Amino acid sequence: MTLVQARGAKATIDYHSWGQEVLYPWGYTDDQIADTERHLRPPEKDKDKLSDLAKKMAEEIGGYAAKKSSAMYKTSGGSDDWAYSTVKSASFVVEVATEFQPPEASITGICNANIKGARWLMFWVADGALAARARGAP
Repeated sequence: MTLVQARGAKATIDYHSWGQEVLYPWGYTDDQIADTERHLRPPEKDKDKLSDLAKKMAEEIGGYAAKKSSAMYKTSGGSDDWAYSTVKSASFVVEVATEFQPPEASITGICNANIKGARWLMFWVADGALAARARGAP
C-alpha cells in the first residue's frame, strides 16, 4: 500500500519541469471524468471539478495554464491518473518553468511561485475536512 492510499490523500501534486502548466486527469484519453464532483467534495458543499481546481492553482501560481494531461501528450501510468482512480484524490501534475533544466538562478522564483498554488490546494483540502467534520463525518 502506498502512502497516498494509507493516508487517503485528498490531493496530490507531482512536479515536473517544462511547460508552466497545471495538468489534471486523464492523461491516457481525451475523455472527461464524469464523476469528479461526486468524489472530490460532497454535492451539498460544492461541485468542484478537477479543471476548476487546476485553473485556480494556475491563477495562484501566475502565468501557468490549466489543461488535461492528455492535451500535452498521451501518457499511461501518470501519477495524476493513478491517484484519482485509486483514492479519488484531486490530483495534478505541475509542469514548472520554461525549460527542462532551469538555470540555478531561477529556481527560487519558480519554487516561490509554485508554493502559492500548493498552498491554495492545501487550504481547499482543509476547508473540505472542516466541512466534513461539521457534518459529523470522520
